[in-house]
Amino acid sequence: MELFENKLIADRMLRGLSLHELRLLRNEIYARHGRIFKTTWIQQYFSNQPWYDPKEDFKDE
Repeated sequence: MELFENKLIADRMLRGLSLHELRLLRNEIYARHGRIFKTTWIQQYFSNQPWYDPKEDFKDE
């Protein structure tokens, strides 16, 4: 999903994505700030990204 890094995303760009891809895209925003995910498959996905740096002190604010 790094395709969308630091870019505005137009509706037309989202139309072809699956629900799975949309969920990852939404959560990438949190992952880039270090969120640790409770959902196992999402945590595993981001743990495999070279840029992901989980932070124990991450807060949803």
